[in-house]
Amino acid sequence: MKYIHYFFVGILFFIGVLISTIFCVIPANLLKLFKKDELSTRIYWRWAPRIAHYIAWLLGARVHLDGVENLPKDQNNIFYICNHQSLLDICVIIGYLKIKASPIAKIEVLKAPFVSSFAKGVNTILLDRKSAKSSIKAILDGTTMLKKGGSVIIFPEGTRSKTGKLGTFKAGSYKMGLRAGSTVVPLVVQGTRSLLESKKGWKRKDVYLKVLKPVSAKGLDKEEQKEFPLIISSQIEKEYYALPEYKY
Repeated sequence: MKYIHYFFVGILFFIGVLISTIFCVIPANLLKLFKKDELSTRIYWRWAPRIAHYIAWLLGARVHLDGVENLPKDQNNIFYICNHQSLLDICVIIGYLKIKASPIAKIEVLKAPFVSSFAKGVNTILLDRKSAKSSIKAILDGTTMLKKGGSVIIFPEGTRSKTGKLGTFKAGSYKMGLRAGSTVVPLVVQGTRSLLESKKGWKRKDVYLKVLKPVSAKGLDKEEQKEFPLIISSQIEKEYYALPEYKY
């Protein structure tokens, strides 16, 4: 039964890849050849939430949203900060909140052809964790994007949790939001790990995504900037461990 399930998931995933390649990837990449980068990005963002939602649904996610009313109506210079459970976190966030936030991701995403196309298409900021220079460049690129009115999402733990418990939130991850004076929106996700590591059969798994109240990083003095990462990470930690499906 398990292999029948995997077979059908594989078929449906292939269909999704085929459709999005024909109607999104190929047209968007052709536009880039003709230097129509802005229009190309627009097409990718039109399709990204649909594909992300489809993948999460396909893998059995039953997503519960909370705090959607906390999303800023003005999506100018928004810095999203979220805990990290699995590769599906970004699918759930983009697919169900439908926000246009460029992720900070490891350079390894370029190894997967289909994923690579969408990563480039939505202006993902790529990071080589083996290179200090790459980390500095990511902060500078993210800061520039935010100052120009874009939105960025980062996972400050640096790597996904393998135990279900939160890892250490790296203070350096907050620099771009602080430098750009962004509106910081903390996100809490829980349950995506089980979709990849313990998903069996057809039964759907509960995934929780909560949007916390925005906090402004504009005009903070040095002491406030120093305390800011701890304040945000504490909020995320509190809400994360309060979610019903968490198990120690």
